[in-house]
Amino acid sequence: MVLWNRPDYTRAVLNALRKCDGVEDYLLLPHIEPGNDEVLSLARSIGFAEARVTLNSRRLGIGENTYLAWQEGFTKADFIIHIEDDTVPSRDCLRYMEHCRRAYREDQEVFSVSSYNRLPCRSNQRFHISRRPPYTCWLIGTWKDRWEWIRNRWNPDPERYATNLTNQVRHYQLDEIYPLLSRSQNIGAERGVHVPSAEWHRANQHTEHWAGNYILGPGKFREVRRPV
Repeated sequence: MVLWNRPDYTRAVLNALRKCDGVEDYLLLPHIEPGNDEVLSLARSIGFAEARVTLNSRRLGIGENTYLAWQEGFTKADFIIHIEDDTVPSRDCLRYMEHCRRAYREDQEVFSVSSYNRLPCRSNQRFHISRRPPYTCWLIGTWKDRWEWIRNRWNPDPERYATNLTNQVRHYQLDEIYPLLSRSQNIGAERGVHVPSAEWHRANQHTEHWAGNYILGPGKFREVRRPV
């Protein structure tokens, strides 16, 4: 996780994460920029899973903070799930990620697993997944061998890191896996690095169609190459 100065958003994300199926089995690694004691307190009070908090000694910016969060994550596991302070997971988001971790581990045409999608889907498609180019940065999962490939191509500039990562993935014609029914919601309407207004956020990042709108029973995720 990467957190900074938006305690209301951090609280919403942690409250949703607390309700995720299986979260008690996870190790959480929040990397926090200095300057907001409430955010730090929220992270240190996590009790629903093991959490090891890192408070940066100075502000690094989202690009470098994300790099360090990923770097630490891959010292613990071969697959990480990256959550920002404005990306709210659905209850079954971790189960979706776990499925994709297993299903696409050996597929070198896939760089990452996205939890986010803005397009609507039919009720019988709520457990369907597909693939698309190139990369979505909001609540994603990826594998250690993909990290080893991208780490030397990383641009820590907070204005460019996500765009650079997207361009690298596009250049090498890699895909991301995504759910037809979004397993995350972007709530970052205020104080975001690239969000000019709440109106712009609603038009471009908020999704009306996501799993948080439904009570979903157990389901089996499966890929459909061309959603219909």
